[in-house]
Parts: sequence; structure tokens; C-alpha cells
Amino acid sequence: MSRPKKLILIISFIFLMGVIGFHFLLNISLLDALYMTVITVSTVGFKEVGEMNDTAKIFTIVLIISSLSFLAYAISGAVSMIMDGNLGMIIRRKSVNTKIAKLNRHYIICGARETGEHAVNMFAQSDEPFVVIDQDEEVVDKLLSENILAIMGDSTSEENYKMAQIERAKGILLALPRDIDNVFAALTARDLNPKINIVSIVYDQEAEKRLIRAGVNKTINPNNIGGIRMASLLLKPNVITFFDVITKIGGYQLDVEEVAIEAGSELADKTLAEAEIPRKTGLKILAIKKHGASNMEMNPSRTSLLESQDIVIVIGSQEQIVKLRELSGNAH
Repeated sequence: MSRPKKLILIISFIFLMGVIGFHFLLNISLLDALYMTVITVSTVGFKEVGEMNDTAKIFTIVLIISSLSFLAYAISGAVSMIMDGNLGMIIRRKSVNTKIAKLNRHYIICGARETGEHAVNMFAQSDEPFVVIDQDEEVVDKLLSENILAIMGDSTSEENYKMAQIERAKGILLALPRDIDNVFAALTARDLNPKINIVSIVYDQEAEKRLIRAGVNKTINPNNIGGIRMASLLLKPNVITFFDVITKIGGYQLDVEEVAIEAGSELADKTLAEAEIPRKTGLKILAIKKHGASNMEMNPSRTSLLESQDIVIVIGSQEQIVKLRELSGNAH
């Protein structure tokens, strides 16, 4: 039974017992009994109707205590409903806004439905700070209930981007349902932060060029990816099984990760042979991307030198990757 229905049932029971009790104890009419019940429950203190005997006095005391107990229950219920409802959400959003204002070197996700929802789930499993912008209040409330930072509003709004601290953000993911919205969002994001990395979903192949011109670094077409994966499941099932392992599909624990080498860290200015990453962490090194280079050195040799700001691509478990971050000066 809901709380409002329970409150109505209790107050009805108190009034019914009061009317019946005063009617028989004071030998008065039902109207007078109702009058006595009202002035007793409300504690206004008007003159009693009829002569009060000891039994009636005891009954009145019990009725007053019952009504006061009900009042306390009703107040606590009202406060609970307010806190669980709009007021509670307002307080929660204010607290969230305070946390968002402190974000630095974080990511922004625009659109948390369909493709965006999967992106949110992946970020939630990582250690990277991020904030979501979505105009659906129900979606935002759900994210907030899961302790995910979120802003309710237009995902192309300059004001919301500033609230999300886009000037300090590392990257922004655009997963809005229309290409034109993603184009406009990219233009706004690039204007506010010329250095930000922008990844956008694209539905129409013709829109891809417009997104690139708007400042998007990379585009993802879910239809292309879906078609390629479906064909690969038939043509190259073992390859897909391997990629499922490294993307954690099906509950596996391996992951492919990139780790930057920080200046002054234990790995900086050492060759792979000297760094001994596989021995110290158990990770397999797949590639190295030198700082400022556009290409990667695949399957690097033991003589490859690790320098500040180089990126190492590895495969292994999250525990092993954490060890590498500690060695590279990237622990967080």
C-alpha cells in the first residue's frame, strides 16, 4: 500500500474510533461526537460536549496520543516523499554541479541513449573522469542515481558545454540521434576548445565530410561496423572470438590499453630490454607510438627506446595495466 493511502486509512480510523467512543461514553449524538473528535485531535481546546467521566478522560488521552503519533508519522512521510522526489533531486543535482565544476582532463559524452548508453557504461568501468549531457530528464535522473555525473539539457548548447568544463576536457564523444545535431555540436565544441579530441557517430556517409569539416577527429558509423562484424562472424569466427576477448565481450578479463610514459618515471629513457615490462607486469607489448609521430611501431624490438610522452599499446588484465601505469608515472 502506498504511503498516501496508508495516511488516509489511519486518519479515517482515528476519526471513526473517536466518534464511536464519544458517542457511547458521553451518550451524545453522532454530530456532537464528531465535534468532540475534531477538537480533541486538533487540540484546539474548545468546551467539551457532555460531562467527562474517568473512562471518557482515559479515552481522550489515548485519542490525543494516537493523533499526535499520526501527525509525527505524517510529517516524516511528507519529508521522505519530498527528499525522494523533486527536492531530493534538486539537492543531488546541485551537489553534482559542484563536482562537475572541479573536473579536469576529463571526457564529455553527448547523448546517453542507444550508442551513447554503451559508451557511458564503458567509461563507468574505467578510471577516467567523465560527464554526460542529455536532454531526457528520466535518463539523467537514472545516471545520477548510479552516481554518474550528468547535466540535463541540450547536448549542442554552448552553456551546457561550459558547465561541463569543456575548456579543460581531453575529449568529447558525440552520440546524438541526428547527423545535423552532431555537426552543430562539433562546431560548438571545437570553438570552445580548439585542442579537444572529438569522436562522433555518423549515420549518413554523406554527413561524414561535414563532420570532419566541423572539426571531428574520428567518425564511427554503427551500420558499417555492425555489417562488418556480422559478416566476420561467419567468415572469420576465430578472429572475432579473439577480439571479443580483448574487448571484454562475454565476461573475459583481457583488455588493450594505451599508457603514456611520463618524464622522470622508471621507464623513461630506457629500451624495452631495460624496461622489462613483460617481466614486471605480465603484459604483452603490441606497439609503440613515438611522441609527435603519426604512425605506430608495431611489434617493437627490444632495442626500441621509451621516451617521455611516448605511448605504449599493451594487452593484459586491468591489474597488470595498473602496474604499468605505476611504472610509467601515470597512476591515478
